[in-house]
Amino acid sequence: MTTRKDLIEFAALMGSELQMRPHDISALLRKAATYQRLQEKACERALTAKECQQEGRVEQATKYLLQGYKAKPIFSGDPRGCTLKISVPSGKTNDWGREGICVPA
Repeated sequence: MTTRKDLIEFAALMGSELQMRPHDISALLRKAATYQRLQEKACERALTAKECQQEGRVEQATKYLLQGYKAKPIFSGDPRGCTLKISVPSGKTNDWGREGICVPA
């Protein structure tokens, strides 16, 4: 469950690490929520062809969005944790695996 505190912390990190614009942060949060929802469905059952296409579109759109900020997305198929993390140039992380910054979904 995402709390308001998680969202504020994420926005602050993206602002300080990448100087990301607020509307891009919003877009990234929406993409993360969609990706999380799809990964939960994939855990329960096989994704339909339409859902697989949607998953691919979300991944491509996320990569494109972050390309301008010189950051890279890290996608995870395990919905028990963070399914989308952002690898920033400074190397800052906030996850236990030290991979990147978790995007709350």
